[in-house]
Amino acid sequence: MRRRPITPLMPLLAAGLLAACSRGPGIDTQATVNAVATGVQATLEALGTRPPQASSTPQATLGPAAPTATAASDIATAPPPAATATTGLPTALPVTFTPQAATVSGLQRPGVAVLPAIRPASAPTIDGDLGEWALTLRLDQNAFGGDQWTGSGDAAADYAFAWDDDRLYLAVRVSDDVFVQTERGATLFRGDSLELLFDGDLGGDFDSTELSPDDSQLGLSPGDFSSVGADTYLWFPRTLQGASTGVSLAARKTIAGYDLEAAIPWSLFGVRPAVGARYGLLLSLNDNDQPGVAVQQSMISSTSGRRLTNPTTWATLDLLGP
Repeated sequence: MRRRPITPLMPLLAAGLLAACSRGPGIDTQATVNAVATGVQATLEALGTRPPQASSTPQATLGPAAPTATAASDIATAPPPAATATTGLPTALPVTFTPQAATVSGLQRPGVAVLPAIRPASAPTIDGDLGEWALTLRLDQNAFGGDQWTGSGDAAADYAFAWDDDRLYLAVRVSDDVFVQTERGATLFRGDSLELLFDGDLGGDFDSTELSPDDSQLGLSPGDFSSVGADTYLWFPRTLQGASTGVSLAARKTIAGYDLEAAIPWSLFGVRPAVGARYGLLLSLNDNDQPGVAVQQSMISSTSGRRLTNPTTWATLDLLGP
């Protein structure tokens, strides 16, 4: 696919947030995208009971057929630990919030989608095989880089959530006509990857248009299915940036793109889940169609109005009962 030239990375200062992101010609400078949060609001600095640890958390990358882990590439700033299929959970919750009652009128921000998460009889196996999932949700709206995205044939995804007392589960089937991922750690957003935004206290800051310490930004990368290992990275809260995520992740290359599964510990978000609880959440897809080049050309989400620094533009996650 032919692409218009991309201008070099340039800094974006918006609402007190200094973010590094890739820009193409004609892109709205007000669009807030994946930002490696080097200067998040001062309120984020007050949060945290544990310091940041390793800069990246490598995971197993699975081939198109058999679940065989590949070696992880060491392009993070510090040598990462050996790749494993499952990483340990954090030993303690950094912050806790009381689950809010689930009422459509009280805990659904106007104009945003409600994303159901089922509670299965048993936890899904994190192996990159999506045969046990019904993918009922869709990402097909451009949220960034409009002149670099040509439609759902370029990049789009179907996905679903599940949950239990310990983890939030995610399954994503990505359609991507050109697959490119050269990055791990803090820059994984410059390749084909996913981002999950999470608001752990929806009731407490329901009307807030600014980030707060209970908001998280988590990156999920399938790697390149060869020399670059799959990875996860936590950009904020700022005080936990780069901390070990405890996320189990597996991905499989497909003819149309890739399939990805993840199990995310609730302790990463500082919440204790319950049936009927609702949280702010939004999943987005980063797309790069320039082989050999690390650049975020576009971002696809469930809504074109997605803004990183404005949680009221995120969707709502609804934890369903058995």
